[in-house]
Amino acid sequence: MGADHNVGDKMNLRTALEELLKENKRKFIQSLDLIINLRGIDLRKENINLILNVPHKIKEKKVCGFFDKKSDLVDTITKLEFAKYKDKKLLKNLIKQYDFFIASAPLMPAVATTFGKILGPAGKMPSPQLGIIGQETTDVIKKEMDKISHSIKIELKKRV
Repeated sequence: MGADHNVGDKMNLRTALEELLKENKRKFIQSLDLIINLRGIDLRKENINLILNVPHKIKEKKVCGFFDKKSDLVDTITKLEFAKYKDKKLLKNLIKQYDFFIASAPLMPAVATTFGKILGPAGKMPSPQLGIIGQETTDVIKKEMDKISHSIKIELKKRV
């Protein structure tokens, strides 16, 4: 399969991936590069920020939750523990430790105040698209964790 394929080729992405999966397993982590040419978009005026859902897990993602009470499904920082994260060193350590953060909607103002300065620039702030839940029930948390494990975040930083 080693040849590059352009959009004009007849093979679609699903068929190409199926062909790749037929090949023997490798002893290294395989990757796939996807190049998309954007026409008619002025990147100085428009920003691209998407979350794509994929059919299979890409990798195991480490998730932390900001909730009122501890959860058995995810590492949790309760509202009572927010005060200790005023230490910047602890905050920076937190970002390195987790890939995604989820939060209960009623706690979002407190999450933004305490963690926003670090999570925002790192692109890890919970959002309505991915990470903010309405209720802290087991089913809702499981559903959000499943959504996270099958999602890819695509961001294009503005070039000035």
